[in-house]
Amino acid sequence: MNSTRFDKRVIVVTGAGSGLGRATAELLAAEGAIVVGIDRAFPRPVGAPHAIEADVTCLDQLTGIARRVSTEIGRVEGLATFAGVEAPGRLDQVGEDVWRKVLDVNVLG
Repeated sequence: MNSTRFDKRVIVVTGAGSGLGRATAELLAAEGAIVVGIDRAFPRPVGAPHAIEADVTCLDQLTGIARRVSTEIGRVEGLATFAGVEAPGRLDQVGEDVWRKVLDVNVLG
């Protein structure tokens, strides 16, 4: 039985293609939210009718999505940020470009 705790509230979830982001999107949808899932790629169908492929480090994409969501779906009432990447390898062997990507996605995105 679905709950209505978040009944018709528009909530954006980044990293909704997998892992915690996907699980959160599915839980919120089950709780009655209108979920807008954002990810670079959705490897399999997500339970949200509003799945948008975008890069959270691209401000132009996010600005366009924000306009589109507010116009077509409604005012965003919540944001759950789960987009993230990891730095592979040992700490002393990771280059600056990798660290910038991690910071861009995990912190700024």
